[in-house]
Amino acid sequence: MSEQPPEDHWSSFWASLGALESRLKGISAINVNSAATRSQARALVQQYFRGLRPHLESLHVAADYTAQLDSGLQRILELSNGNNRKDSYIRAIRDIKHARLALEADRELRIGRASQTPGSPPAVQTGLEAAIHATLLDIVPTAALSYSQAVADLRGPSRASYRGTAMELREALRELLDHLAPDDKVMKADGFKLEKGREGPTMRQKAAFILRNRGMSDSAVEAPRDAASIVDQSISRLARSVYSRGALDGHVAAARAEVLQLKLYFDSILAELLEIHS
Repeated sequence: MSEQPPEDHWSSFWASLGALESRLKGISAINVNSAATRSQARALVQQYFRGLRPHLESLHVAADYTAQLDSGLQRILELSNGNNRKDSYIRAIRDIKHARLALEADRELRIGRASQTPGSPPAVQTGLEAAIHATLLDIVPTAALSYSQAVADLRGPSRASYRGTAMELREALRELLDHLAPDDKVMKADGFKLEKGREGPTMRQKAAFILRNRGMSDSAVEAPRDAASIVDQSISRLARSVYSRGALDGHVAAARAEVLQLKLYFDSILAELLEIHS
């Protein structure tokens, strides 16, 4: 297989997956008996393990995401070795496509980090952004890296996707909260209760813990605490969002506007947590 640029590995794999899915849907038989179709399925598996997966490994994409793809592609390989049911192939492809949503956001985040020199601020910053970046750099340098990348994304040329930008903001906030409010300390605080379905404190609870420990009243804590929750939930929804090719331009513009709005919340939270006052 000839060497491809990383972006080509990504885009060509998903194009090949779509082509296989279209071919399968055109088969009227219950089983996939065509040697050519089974060969196409095996070629897709090779394309993933020889091309896309090494690319994802080089970015240090989270193992959970590659494990989901590994499982789906291995299933397709097993199916291609015999005359197996078409709907089994379709289910495996559906699982792979579902895994793409979180994977794409994680990949975007890591590509952004790889392109940014550690510690270097974006070319254009407001006074508040410069103060946030400098303070984060002293406390949690990796959070400073995520923050500066998000600012650069929003200041720079239009991007094909703002999922990675949103994830950078959440990662910066998560790392700062983890540093200032470790799980074990938050969970030992008087009156702490886990939220339903959670195994650890939420961003909202960590923000409240930090501010209460500084002697802030419950009413003063309320706004930044709720803003942390809004940022976390909204960014999660952006990362999971899917859209049709026909709506792509509109989606990208709307996503950028939403991330810009979320950054206003984000900057206000960080200014409070980092005690940056105008």
